[in-house]
Parts: sequence; C-alpha cells; structure tokens
Amino acid sequence: MPRKLLTTLFLGIVLASGAIGFAAESAGNKLDLSFVPAEAFAISVIQPQRIFTGPLAPVCASIMNMAGGKEKIGFDPGEIEQAMMILGLQPDAAANPNKPPRIGFVIRFVSDVDQLAWAAKIVPHGTDGTVEGRKARVNANDYAMSCLFADAKTLLIANQPDLQWLLRAKPGDSPLRKLAASADDSPEWQLLLAVEPLRPVVAPAFAEAAQQYPRLAALPKLPTLANSVTANLRQMPQGAAMQFDVIAATPDDAAAKELTDDIKELLDVVKNQLIEGMQTGARAAGSAGGPPPAVINQMQMMSNKVVAALQPTQEGKQVKIHTDIQSGPATIGMAVALILPAVQAAREAAHRTEDSNNLKQLGLALLNYADANKRLPARAIFDKDGKPLLSWRVMILPYLEENELYKQFHLDEPWDSEHNKTLIEKMPDAYKHPEFNEPGKTLYVVPVGKGLAFEGTEGLRLKDFTDGLSNTIMLVEAAPAKAVPWTKPEDWSPDDNNPMKDLGGLFAGNIVNIGFADCHVDGISKDIDAAVFKALLTRSGGEKIPQ
Repeated sequence: MPRKLLTTLFLGIVLASGAIGFAAESAGNKLDLSFVPAEAFAISVIQPQRIFTGPLAPVCASIMNMAGGKEKIGFDPGEIEQAMMILGLQPDAAANPNKPPRIGFVIRFVSDVDQLAWAAKIVPHGTDGTVEGRKARVNANDYAMSCLFADAKTLLIANQPDLQWLLRAKPGDSPLRKLAASADDSPEWQLLLAVEPLRPVVAPAFAEAAQQYPRLAALPKLPTLANSVTANLRQMPQGAAMQFDVIAATPDDAAAKELTDDIKELLDVVKNQLIEGMQTGARAAGSAGGPPPAVINQMQMMSNKVVAALQPTQEGKQVKIHTDIQSGPATIGMAVALILPAVQAAREAAHRTEDSNNLKQLGLALLNYADANKRLPARAIFDKDGKPLLSWRVMILPYLEENELYKQFHLDEPWDSEHNKTLIEKMPDAYKHPEFNEPGKTLYVVPVGKGLAFEGTEGLRLKDFTDGLSNTIMLVEAAPAKAVPWTKPEDWSPDDNNPMKDLGGLFAGNIVNIGFADCHVDGISKDIDAAVFKALLTRSGGEKIPQ
C-alpha cells in the first residue's frame, strides 16, 4: 500500500465521515468517471483541499499535528483537490466471498505536480517506467501498490492487476455508473454504492450474522430491498451546520416502507448495544458495582439522541436519513475527541504495515543474496584477523536497488573510518522504522548466536535451516534504546531467560513485527511463551512449534 499517501486519505475519510466536513461554494461539477470500470460497485470521494482550507481549518491543523503533521505524512493534504476510491468485485467473488475486492485510487491535484517526486513518495522502492505510454512507478511485487500519472494533475494508485483494471475502464452503463452520472462533486464527502452487484456476496454474510446474533434478524433483508445507497456530508453556505444525508433507492413503495421499518428496528439494536458497551466500559474503569444511575441516564440520553438523529423517513420509493450537525465549539471539541483515537489507530495501522513491508523487503534481499552467492551474507564483513568491519546491511545494498551507494563504501575499512562514516547519513528507506526517527540509525537487526540464523564469520546455506524457513526467525526489530548505526556490525543476541528482551515497544498491544527466513512477517506478542519463541529462533533445533 502507498505508505504515506494512504495514511492521509484514510485520515480524510475519517474526518469526513466523522462529521468534520468543511464547505466552500461549489459549482457542482460532475464526477469524472474515466477510470470507473463497469464492474465497480462503490466510489467514495473526498475533497481534501476544501476540508483543510475551509472555515474550520485550525481544527484540522490540530488533528493533523496530533497525527504526526505534514513532516510525518510527507505532504500538505491541501495539495489534493479530489481523491476517489473505487471498489470492485473480483471475477470469482461469488464463489470466493472472502477474496479481497479490487481497489484503486484516483487522485486529482490542485495544480501540476512533480510527478517523479510524488511517485517516489508513494512507491519508494519501485522503479520508474511507463505503463501504456504513461509515466509510472512500478513495484516489483505485483500485489503491492504502484502508481501511474494519467496526466499532469491525475494520479492512479493500485496494485498492478487493479491498475490495469482502472485503465481498461470504458464509457458505458452499469449500476454504479448510472448512479454516479446524476451525482456531482459538491459534498465534502460522498459515498455511492450500487447494491445489486453485491447481493450474491453480501447476502450470505448478512444471513450468517443474523443467525449468530438473533437481534439482527432484519439484516439479511437490507440488500434485497435497496438497489443503491448514496451518502454525503456537506456544510451549509452559512457555515452554521453540516448536513449528513443518506438516500436508499428501492424498487417500489412497498420495499421502501419495509426498508424504513427494518432500519428503525436495527437502530434500536444499535442504541441498546451502545448503552451496553458504555456500561461495560464504565464498569471496567470504575467500581465493581458499575456506573451510578446518573451516568447510566446520561448514556441513555446520548444514545437516544444519536438514534433519533438517524431515523429514516420514506418518500415514495426512497428511504432518507437526514440530520443537521451543529458546528459550534462544543460539537467540534467532541468530534476531535472522537476522531483523534481513530486517526491515531489509522496511523499506527499504516505504520505497522509499513514496518512489515520493510521487513519483507529486507528478507527478500537476503534471500536474493543467498540465491546469487549460494549462502546468506555473514552478519558482517570481517578483516583477515576476524574483526567485523561493516554490517550485513551494507552487503545486501545491491539487492535493495542501492548498488551506487554500495560502490561508495571502502569494504576493507571499518564502519566508522573517516570515509565510511560519511555514508551513514545516506541510510536507505528500507532501514527506516516508521515509528523511529533518528538519522542514520536503524532498528532492523538479525539474531546472532549458536544455532540461530546468523552464526560465526560465514553466511549459512539455506539448507542449514532444517527446521524450515517459515519456522525460523531471520529479522527482528530492536527496542529504540538498542538502535544501531545502520552500517555498524552490531545486531541482537537473545537473553536466554527473557528472549524477547530489547525487542519492539513501538506498537500498541505489546506486538513486535518479526521477519522469518521465508520472507513472511508475523506480529508476535511479547507475552509469547519463552520456549516457543526460542524454538522459532533456532534454525535446526527440531522443536515442535504449536500452530
């Protein structure tokens, strides 16, 4: 996934769907459907420039700062005029409902941008080239995100199969395109969903959910009653309130009435779940007796207000939900309080994915080194007396598309020689942990010790991993206090009594991303049984590892 851009897009979606949409007068231009294939079932469109330059821009700035700011994200969201996310079904979706949908992004900028610079931000480890005559930056992994510039202001982002899917889009009718043809781009956020193509996929899932939770008995009927759903959020011209609207189109008046009744029933279920959830949370945080009656009453009032604001009404064949959201200071403060945890969670999820991708890339480089040299690199380059000079991280540079940097090293000198130490500041992106920013230092290290993936002064052969590559740890992320200059031949040796010591600590839930010798990455809890973790560290111990 594009590491920094998608973080910001997610932030924008959260902001908009969380009811912080900002208004500017709009001419209501029609949506550009040039890259919306006939198989697409949904588009979500946000207007970042309006959102981040509107009347409540200071609030946006506060949230952005709390999420890491422009420095963390890498650019100003105000540079983007419109971002469209397109979702479509895979050809075999009905037979394989768990298969992820097709997904692509179409980004339209306010003005011409530096295409190469943007492409490098989105696909930092890709290669520049062309796709169907257009400038592109392509990831070596077909199923990782690549990007292509359709013109000076329009950028397409998707994995390679889905990029081709977007490029093959042709004018023509489809349920979604018919719905979008009557829409415009005036709302700060909108979602257009064609239900008909989804029915074969969602109907079984809804039925299963209703069977598991009887209170959701009305759920399976929803996709049979609605043909399409449109949702949008916009600020009124006077700036006093924001309007949130949902419109479901049904085949006839009878279906609309039934859908209205079902939504009301499900809203009551949601209200009760909200109250129960808040009571459970308050009970966990307070006394064993639970929250006092006054708190329970407040919870009920809040839940009643939310449900009352979302009550549907029938207008002929349409079911509508309309609510005005006052944009006073109290509402803004509450929205910030509600949105910030989601923003932080989104940021952490994106960073955890970025961290995982780094580990996969380093693992692939190690395996490519082994393929070319018949063995993995040693943990270091050693001199004739056995003194370590430079890290394995330098040795694999040619396999990270960093051959020019590799050529600059004096391989017969230590990492901190007068010449080599000048290269520390040129640390490649693959060694930069997304939650750690100390120039020239990395948290990516390898386990060193008897029976581990790195041992002695020579690299091991893959056939030495008799426990199996998928069962042997080859890369770990050190705790920030144990960060090392990336060229220094220093890594990590496990403590026999506490093998997870000095690892991780940057993600919630005590989770540490671990890279295995087959290049897969697992998030492992620091609470893992010590014996199991030790077994994963050894390459030929013959231990039985619980599945």
